[in-house]
Amino acid sequence: MYQYAVKTDIEEERFFSAISEISQDLQRLQNEAGAFVVLEVSPPINYVNYIQAANLSDTKGFFKKRHVITGYIIELNMTERDGSLTHYEYETKDFEEIEEILVEYISLLKTPNFSAWTDVSKHLFG
Repeated sequence: MYQYAVKTDIEEERFFSAISEISQDLQRLQNEAGAFVVLEVSPPINYVNYIQAANLSDTKGFFKKRHVITGYIIELNMTERDGSLTHYEYETKDFEEIEEILVEYISLLKTPNFSAWTDVSKHLFG
Protein backbone atom coordinates (compact mmCIF):
# COMPACT_ATOMS: atom_id res chain seq x y z
CA MET A 1 0.00 0.00 0.00
CA TYR A 2 1.19 3.49 -0.80
CA GLN A 3 -0.23 6.31 1.27
CA TYR A 4 0.29 10.03 0.84
CA ALA A 5 -0.81 12.92 2.99
CA VAL A 6 -0.52 16.31 1.34
CA LYS A 7 -1.12 19.55 3.21
CA THR A 8 -2.72 22.23 1.08
CA ASP A 9 -0.45 24.90 2.53
CA ILE A 10 2.90 23.23 1.73
CA GLU A 11 5.47 24.92 -0.43
CA GLU A 12 5.17 24.47 -4.17
CA GLU A 13 8.43 22.50 -4.58
CA ARG A 14 7.37 19.86 -2.04
CA PHE A 15 3.95 19.66 -3.65
CA PHE A 16 5.38 18.89 -7.10
CA SER A 17 7.79 16.40 -5.57
CA ALA A 18 4.80 14.58 -4.05
CA ILE A 19 3.04 14.60 -7.44
CA SER A 20 6.15 13.05 -9.04
CA GLU A 21 6.21 10.26 -6.45
CA ILE A 22 2.53 9.59 -6.91
CA SER A 23 2.96 9.19 -10.66
CA GLN A 24 5.29 6.23 -10.05
CA ASP A 25 2.72 4.63 -7.78
CA LEU A 26 -0.02 5.24 -10.33
CA GLN A 27 2.02 3.13 -12.76
CA ARG A 28 2.13 0.35 -10.15
CA LEU A 29 -1.59 0.73 -9.59
CA GLN A 30 -2.20 0.32 -13.31
CA ASN A 31 0.10 -2.68 -13.79
CA GLU A 32 0.21 -4.68 -10.55
CA ALA A 33 -2.75 -6.66 -9.23
CA GLY A 34 -3.23 -5.87 -5.57
CA ALA A 35 -1.55 -2.44 -5.78
CA PHE A 36 -3.22 0.08 -3.50
CA VAL A 37 -2.92 3.87 -3.15
CA VAL A 38 -4.40 6.17 -0.50
CA LEU A 39 -4.45 9.95 -0.99
CA GLU A 40 -5.23 12.26 1.90
CA VAL A 41 -5.32 16.04 1.75
CA SER A 42 -5.16 18.13 4.91
CA PRO A 43 -7.28 19.97 5.68
CA PRO A 44 -9.99 17.87 4.02
CA ILE A 45 -11.56 19.16 0.82
CA ASN A 46 -15.37 19.24 0.86
CA TYR A 47 -15.38 16.96 3.93
CA VAL A 48 -13.46 14.21 2.07
CA ASN A 49 -11.01 12.50 4.44
CA TYR A 50 -9.25 10.43 1.79
CA ILE A 51 -9.57 8.74 -1.57
CA GLN A 52 -8.12 5.29 -2.14
CA ALA A 53 -7.83 3.06 -5.18
CA ALA A 54 -6.84 -0.54 -5.75
CA ASN A 55 -6.07 -2.76 -8.72
CA LEU A 56 -8.16 -5.88 -8.22
CA SER A 57 -7.90 -7.22 -11.76
CA ASP A 58 -6.39 -10.58 -10.85
CA THR A 59 -7.57 -11.10 -7.29
CA LYS A 60 -10.85 -12.82 -8.22
CA GLY A 61 -12.71 -10.75 -5.66
CA PHE A 62 -10.36 -11.55 -2.79
CA PHE A 63 -10.81 -8.07 -1.32
CA LYS A 64 -14.58 -8.04 -1.78
CA LYS A 65 -16.82 -10.66 -0.24
CA ARG A 66 -19.99 -9.22 -1.80
CA HIS A 67 -19.08 -9.85 -5.43
CA VAL A 68 -16.20 -10.30 -7.82
CA ILE A 69 -14.39 -7.26 -9.14
CA THR A 70 -12.25 -7.34 -12.23
CA GLY A 71 -10.45 -4.09 -12.73
CA TYR A 72 -10.13 -1.17 -10.35
CA ILE A 73 -12.02 0.16 -7.39
CA ILE A 74 -11.86 3.69 -6.06
CA GLU A 75 -13.28 4.70 -2.71
CA LEU A 76 -13.95 7.98 -0.98
CA ASN A 77 -14.37 8.48 2.76
CA MET A 78 -15.91 11.61 4.19
CA THR A 79 -17.14 13.10 7.43
CA GLU A 80 -20.61 14.58 7.10
CA ARG A 81 -21.49 17.89 8.76
CA ASP A 82 -23.18 15.98 11.59
CA GLY A 83 -19.92 14.09 12.25
CA SER A 84 -21.03 10.76 10.77
CA LEU A 85 -18.78 8.89 8.35
CA THR A 86 -19.84 7.92 4.85
CA HIS A 87 -17.94 5.75 2.42
CA TYR A 88 -18.53 5.51 -1.33
CA GLU A 89 -17.03 3.20 -3.91
CA TYR A 90 -16.90 3.00 -7.66
CA GLU A 91 -15.72 0.11 -9.83
CA THR A 92 -14.32 0.40 -13.34
CA LYS A 93 -12.08 -1.39 -15.80
CA ASP A 94 -10.85 1.97 -17.12
CA PHE A 95 -7.59 2.95 -15.42
CA GLU A 96 -7.57 6.38 -17.04
CA GLU A 97 -10.79 7.18 -15.21
CA ILE A 98 -9.15 6.26 -11.89
CA GLU A 99 -5.99 8.16 -12.74
CA GLU A 100 -7.92 11.31 -13.63
CA ILE A 101 -9.79 11.28 -10.32
CA LEU A 102 -6.62 10.76 -8.28
CA VAL A 103 -4.54 13.34 -10.13
CA GLU A 104 -7.28 15.98 -9.94
CA TYR A 105 -7.75 15.30 -6.24
CA ILE A 106 -4.10 15.63 -5.33
CA SER A 107 -2.99 18.29 -7.82
CA LEU A 108 -6.08 20.47 -8.27
CA LEU A 109 -7.53 19.69 -4.83
CA LYS A 110 -10.76 18.71 -6.59
CA THR A 111 -13.10 16.06 -5.23
CA PRO A 112 -14.80 13.81 -7.78
CA ASN A 113 -18.49 13.83 -8.54
CA PHE A 114 -19.47 10.73 -6.60
CA SER A 115 -23.23 11.06 -7.00
CA ALA A 116 -23.34 7.83 -9.05
CA TRP A 117 -20.99 5.92 -6.71
CA THR A 118 -22.28 3.24 -4.34
CA ASP A 119 -22.74 4.23 -0.69
CA VAL A 120 -21.27 1.32 1.30
CA SER A 121 -21.38 3.07 4.68
CA LYS A 122 -23.90 0.70 6.24
CA HIS A 123 -21.87 -2.31 5.11
CA LEU A 124 -18.68 -0.87 6.62
CA PHE A 125 -19.92 0.97 9.68
CA GLY A 126 -23.03 -1.01 10.55
